[in-house]
Amino acid sequence: MTDGRLVGRHMRFAWLEYEDPRDAIHFDRTFSSAALGWRNLLLDLPAAGAAKRKDPAHPDLDIRWLSDPGAPSVRGLVARPTGAHSDFLGQWLLNPGIVRKSASDARLTFGTDATDQADLVAISGHGASGAVFGEAMPGAQPGVKGNRFDAAALMAKNVKMEVSGRLKYVMVASCMNASIFAAPKWLPVLKKDKPLRGILGFSETYVGDAIGAAVMRRFGDLLRSDVLMTVLDAWRQANESLDQAWGAVLRQEARKDNLIRWVRGHLDELSPNGKVFHFDPSTFPTGVEVTGKPQDFSAIVDDSTFFSGGLLPGRRGHLVLFGTGDHRFRAGTKATVLFFYFRPGKPEMDLRTLLRFDPLLAKDGTPLLRELIDANPRKGPPNGHADGIEVTFTEELQRIELPFTVVPTAPDHYKPDPDGRGNHGYFWVMVFPNGASPSDFSKGFPNYEGGFHLRRKPLGPTRR
Repeated sequence: MTDGRLVGRHMRFAWLEYEDPRDAIHFDRTFSSAALGWRNLLLDLPAAGAAKRKDPAHPDLDIRWLSDPGAPSVRGLVARPTGAHSDFLGQWLLNPGIVRKSASDARLTFGTDATDQADLVAISGHGASGAVFGEAMPGAQPGVKGNRFDAAALMAKNVKMEVSGRLKYVMVASCMNASIFAAPKWLPVLKKDKPLRGILGFSETYVGDAIGAAVMRRFGDLLRSDVLMTVLDAWRQANESLDQAWGAVLRQEARKDNLIRWVRGHLDELSPNGKVFHFDPSTFPTGVEVTGKPQDFSAIVDDSTFFSGGLLPGRRGHLVLFGTGDHRFRAGTKATVLFFYFRPGKPEMDLRTLLRFDPLLAKDGTPLLRELIDANPRKGPPNGHADGIEVTFTEELQRIELPFTVVPTAPDHYKPDPDGRGNHGYFWVMVFPNGASPSDFSKGFPNYEGGFHLRRKPLGPTRR
């Protein structure tokens, strides 16, 4: 079956938009087409004029038909929440339903009273660390801080609630939220009772806008043209054809999901202790298991970052490298420490404009710390920037502190973040110990958690 309309029950979807809605509009038009036959769940809400729908339980939730500015005849029905809706959505996303008694009596619900539910829900906007944010909705606060939806955290908070299990996928169309670094944040919803089957999104930058619209059209067209193609393969091909850094976090059993099995209710059953895998362009098709366990070695910046909201120009600090449990840095080996500017492949990162490390010397005066140029194999062509350090260990250590000074002009080199919080970028830190090299990780970097913000001014009073 490779063409014609997919018959059977309507598959349902809903889209929550925090920024440019073009991806939402074209997803709606493609998936609602006669060929695919999906239906927008929001259509069952009462009409509020020709262009809007309303949820009586949340009358301030903007739900309306929006048009692509470049193609006004192409429209989609889109919900545009604010931060005020986050608590509700943190539950609704786990069991996204609607209770409809008549054309004029219907509302969204996450309860057992639902008369219909979504099979897929999408969230789109700016994003990172399991959150999506933006300011495109009516009545949005200036800056995106007040319009932030911490989707992964709020869903994890509510994983014990009763759900039907009909929702299979959440699409998070934003930067970084389907990266290997964000993948552990989705484990609670992928390992709970009646879990999701997968998170579809992006491992690095998501352009959105017209490119995002093209991705959504291509994704739907691939699923329609070959109903035996897996959901993961369709998502991969849709993005790679447009040079987008896709990502996905899936239950192991979901690797074989395709549209015809989904429509017919024949997806493989999820085992109680099933594994979760992360996929991106560097790890497809095998993927990397996501465990959520601490890394053997990690790095943190000392507590100055926690009291000022981030590192400050001219401020002193320490980068702490440490092994967890019984893991140690071995004598006679070298450790490589990589620094990433918000995204693993972002080439603007240059350590010389960010931190100046104090000399680290052996007893005979031999330098034990040096900067590394073009050490990150994922940032693209070499550009002569320092993006790492190498530390030589002359004795076995579980922990080492490396003093540094924040470059006084550092904020001038990194753009202010769009979230309105006064940050000039977030910097991840990753440790490759005991002679390991970043180039050894051809299947993608393992997860890490260390990092810090750069700020021009403190958030408030600090302890130092």
